[in-house]
Amino acid sequence: MKKVVKVIHDWIKRITVPQSTMSNFPICPFAKKAKSQKKYKIFVSNENFKQFVLDTIKLWDEYYDIFIIVDESKSINEVDIQVFCDELNETITKNNLYALADHPNMHGQIQNIQTGNLVYPIVLLQNFQKLKEANTMLEKTDYYSYWDKDYYDFIVAKRNRYSNK
Repeated sequence: MKKVVKVIHDWIKRITVPQSTMSNFPICPFAKKAKSQKKYKIFVSNENFKQFVLDTIKLWDEYYDIFIIVDESKSINEVDIQVFCDELNETITKNNLYALADHPNMHGQIQNIQTGNLVYPIVLLQNFQKLKEANTMLEKTDYYSYWDKDYYDFIVAKRNRYSNK
């Protein structure tokens, strides 16, 4: 468990560093605040990851900005975790939650900088309304101009489709 938490903290540190190639935006502009205000919670699963995620969703607390749900056993592949999150979002967005998959084999990048944790499969669970508000704020800046179209479509455009349901 300590190793998992260290990996997650190292990842958060990496994605909160201002990037000179992105007008000094970090990869995740809101992660530093969530970390400093202790508005995140890490959950670690060792077996039956999908069920663990479903059980963890029931624990959602509006105090937090994000739940980081980690598959320590690495039992789920990148396709299955993405399909699982897509299926989850069909229902949980109606309850103001959104799930985003991260997997070591997904290789998301912004300006050639890895966005993922690169070690564990993870489901990031967030308040959907707050996520949309953050997106609106970022759309008013040049932040997304640093993203390639495919990555933008995969993350942002896909998420925005749930707003219209």
